[in-house]
Formats: sequence, C-alpha cells, structure tokens
Amino acid sequence: MKEHVVLLAVLMTICGLGAVACGASAPATEAPAARTVAPASAPASATATEPPAATPVPSTVTEEPAAPEPEPPFDGNALLQERCTACHDLGRVESASKTADEWRKTIERMIGKGARLNDAEKEALIEFLAGL
Repeated sequence: MKEHVVLLAVLMTICGLGAVACGASAPATEAPAARTVAPASAPASATATEPPAATPVPSTVTEEPAAPEPEPPFDGNALLQERCTACHDLGRVESASKTADEWRKTIERMIGKGARLNDAEKEALIEFLAGL
C-alpha cells in the first residue's frame, strides 16, 4: 500500500512538472489528507486513521460574489518593446502599414509561433500598432 502511495505521488509530481515545462498552469488542488500508519504490532483495524469528515456550518449571511476587478490598461509601446523586439527590429514594425484587423492576424500568427500575450495585452498592442 505504501509503495502505491509513493508511486502515485511520484507520477503526480512528474505530470505537474511536465505541465509547468510546457507553459500550462496546473489547476489548484487540495493535497490529499495525510494518513498516519500505526506500528506493525498494532491490530489491523488500527493501521490507519482518517481525519473526521468536515461538517458544513450553516451560513445566515448571504454574500454576493465580488465583481472582478478591471484589468489595468496596457501600454502598447511597452508591450512592443518587451515582447516583439526579441525577434523583430522596430524598423520592420514601423514600416508596416496595417489596419487593426491585419495587425490582429499578424499578432495571432506570432502567438502561434510562441509570443506570449494575454487577450488584454493583445488588444492593447493591436490598438497601438494600428495607430502608428
């Protein structure tokens, strides 16, 4: 039994490291409850103890979920400097005369090649580039 638990822990660690290495974020999970093992001389019924089940506490106050905070505005020029100039010089970007839709297609293609931008950053960059 102990060997199975150790093997499971090793496999979970390897999967977690693989997900992190691939850029995925592992979902937040609770760690399994720790089990304590009694000495070998103890009777079989007392070899492991499990924590008591949590009992729900009734709530008399109903709280509304907090509204998500708006994302801060991003500086398109700063994003261009930080994310794009690693592969492209500014002359190439500044000489391209594209519409917002054309920049969107270009940026989505660059994200497909490994550029890292979330949706809000992508929109800020498109707006900045289309205004050049």
